[in-house]
Parts: sequence; structure tokens; C-alpha cells
Amino acid sequence: MNLTRIAVGLAIVLVVVLVFRAFGSSGEGIDNLGRFLWATMAVTLVGSGVLHHYSGQGSQAVVHLLIWLAIIAVVAFAYQYKSVLGF
Repeated sequence: MNLTRIAVGLAIVLVVVLVFRAFGSSGEGIDNLGRFLWATMAVTLVGSGVLHHYSGQGSQAVVHLLIWLAIIAVVAFAYQYKSVLGF
């Protein structure tokens, strides 16, 4: 058996155990678990598409990442100081 498959399997088991320990069995924990699983699926879907799109083009991926971080920083700054900026 391939050692990589064993490592991935152990990582998945570890994540599942840690998630169930962190959220427990309370009602609020179960609601948070559902949100967490939904967000995890969305991030996995988007992340796999991004990795597939940028395979072998690391520098272009970094440039696009920095552009998006700059856009997010400008929007966050504008929202934080919206009263000062007049909107």
C-alpha cells in the first residue's frame, strides 16, 4: 500500500476526531458542526479548482492572490472608516 494513502487516511481520521471533540454533542455544537462542514466542502471545492487552474504556474497564482488580498484590504478599510469617508 502506498505510504501517501496511509498518511492521508490518518490525517482524515485525526481531523474527524478533533472536529467531533471540539463541537461535542450539545445543540449549539451540532449547529456549528453543520456550518463547519458546509464551509469545509465549499473551501475544498474552490481550492481544488484553484489548484487545478494554477498547476505549474506558481508565480501567477501568487500575483493573483496578492491582488485579491489588496482588494479585500481596501474594502475592509473602507468599511471600517465608512463614517469618516462619508458613506
